[in-house]
Amino acid sequence: QQCIDAWIQNHSPEIDFSTTDRIRHTVWIVGEIASLEISDAMENVSSMYLADGHHRVASSLILSEKFPHDSAKQHVLTFAVPESELVVRGYHREIIGMPWSPEEWDEAFRRMTEIDHVQRIPNHASPPSDVGIVHVHHAQANWVLHLKEPADQLGRMEVDAAQLQRTFFEPELNIKDPRNDKRLAYIPGTLNSADLRARVMKQPDSVVFELHPVPTRLIKETADRGGYLPPKSTWVEPKLRSGLFIHDIQ
Repeated sequence: QQCIDAWIQNHSPEIDFSTTDRIRHTVWIVGEIASLEISDAMENVSSMYLADGHHRVASSLILSEKFPHDSAKQHVLTFAVPESELVVRGYHREIIGMPWSPEEWDEAFRRMTEIDHVQRIPNHASPPSDVGIVHVHHAQANWVLHLKEPADQLGRMEVDAAQLQRTFFEPELNIKDPRNDKRLAYIPGTLNSADLRARVMKQPDSVVFELHPVPTRLIKETADRGGYLPPKSTWVEPKLRSGLFIHDIQ
């Protein structure tokens, strides 16, 4: 990090622009000596975790195995971010085409097998304050769900999205394939609670489950034990602009 900071302080960027979403992208191209220093420093990094782009990495692995003698296909373009600079936002779930009344949702929540507490909350409630707490937004009501932590585990080892899928979406709503079921939509954590409530007010047959961001600690613990996160579990920032960096595999 010191090497990178020193280069940035003493050199002008090669690229510096802002996009329409008010995100500024600034790029420095390091020289050969600095590049070697960064490479040497990276050798001391004991572990790295994949926070986004899992499908692209999987397809790159398949490509490398298919062409083992093509050097260009043995590498993948990566964006390494220190944990201290990584921002992980929640990734919310929207159930579409469910014209249930608030009372019907009350009954459904009471049938959940892994829930400590459920109650209705006012429209102006703040976002979920911790993992295991889920806010549910309906055009006519709002709820807070306190998910039950499994008693046989030390610490919460299952993300809220996985627990909701296992204990509610599949058994109660018959959503067995969360990746392809058209009734389930994913909303990035760049939208706040007010945005989510406004969304259901415009679509009274939908309900939004607002999730707390997954802590980086839980992401690492899941990877270390060989587990995986459900589709669309994390909205990770910063994000590189598409096409800004290209790795030629031809």
